[in-house]
Amino acid sequence: MILISHKGNLHGPQLHRENTQYYIESALEAGYHVLIDIWYVDGKLYIGNEKPCECISSTFLTRNKDKLILRARNIQTV
Repeated sequence: MILISHKGNLHGPQLHRENTQYYIESALEAGYHVLIDIWYVDGKLYIGNEKPCECISSTFLTRNKDKLILRARNIQTV
């Protein structure tokens, strides 16, 4: 069975923590796969729901590629 965290949440919504690298890493360490929202803006990758909020590295994505489910939030990301 695969357990999937939505934006890093494990116990209900935590709007101020969702789609942050620290929160996502916590869910990954707990053994979950994580669905995250990805933005590509001006040559940089960001996570965030309604808008790009936290810049992340491509290394973070590749390091966790087997456990992340990416949702492209703008056409540039696709």
